[in-house]
Amino acid sequence: MNQSYASQTRQTMGKLQRLTKPTIGVAVALCIWMVNWVMVRGTPFPDLQNYIQNFDKRAYYVSPDTASLIDWYAQEYLWRKGIYALKESFELASIFSTLTLISLVVISVYVAVKASSPAYILLLIHPQLIDLVFSQVRSAVAMAAIYLALLLPWRLVKYALVGIAPFIHSAVLVFAGAFAVGQIITGSDICGRRHVLISTCYIAVIVVAVTILKSYLLGSIGDRRATIEITTSGFLLTMMVTAYAVPFLFFDHLFSRKFAAFVVVLASSLCFGMYLYNQNGIRFVALAIPALAVAISSIPDLHWRRLTLIAALASQVVFFGYWAKGIL
Repeated sequence: MNQSYASQTRQTMGKLQRLTKPTIGVAVALCIWMVNWVMVRGTPFPDLQNYIQNFDKRAYYVSPDTASLIDWYAQEYLWRKGIYALKESFELASIFSTLTLISLVVISVYVAVKASSPAYILLLIHPQLIDLVFSQVRSAVAMAAIYLALLLPWRLVKYALVGIAPFIHSAVLVFAGAFAVGQIITGSDICGRRHVLISTCYIAVIVVAVTILKSYLLGSIGDRRATIEITTSGFLLTMMVTAYAVPFLFFDHLFSRKFAAFVVVLASSLCFGMYLYNQNGIRFVALAIPALAVAISSIPDLHWRRLTLIAALASQVVFFGYWAKGIL
């Protein structure tokens, strides 16, 4: 009788925990969404203003007879077509505000569910992530599709979400590829050393593609960004976000065994590589911040886990101080 009661109690507690974590995620997302970040920042979000103005003028081109997947990718077809369709029934400001909330909910629930403790959700209150979800809405929606795929148990739905994400924002293709690599590694019987080799090779190939070969690859598909000059991020900021990857490189090759850590190392490597080639890769790190929270929680050594979390929160506070003053 006692064993049966204990078993039922454990099952009940497990169900409550499964319900509590997503609830915490939704609550945090709502709290972040309701803050007037424009007042905190002191200036409007420029990318959001550009989105609203250009969609209002129908300045974004959508080919009426596009049939090629490459053209869909170059035009980020699902994003443009979707917003134009929604614009027929809703105001643009409301559309973007709703998309921001949806992205925040998905990201927050991902961290609340996947991290070992809901406390790691504090890492989401980061200026880079705030800029991402409130200003660079297209990037946030595309990456939210990847994080949602990591939450859902249905394989076909997972693959569908990962597959459509690059047609919302082309840069997310690097994370969709990382998802595919992760699926190959976890679904195979290859040894741990080969896991490290496969993960490292993928990161190296992507860094080369996004830096040395960027203009050639984008130009080959007719992407306008092949000729756009982008201001690079500062040295100190680049070093700070690149340092996010360090614990996962040297702690038992964690990046080859945990997908969240793999995403962090990929994003930080891209940011550093792009800095060397006078490009701005900060957005890749912003996309990986939810994965950073989950990855830190997976560090097996308690002492190093706490130290890494404290360091990440400290850099976040410093970053936030400059950001709130309009310096960054």
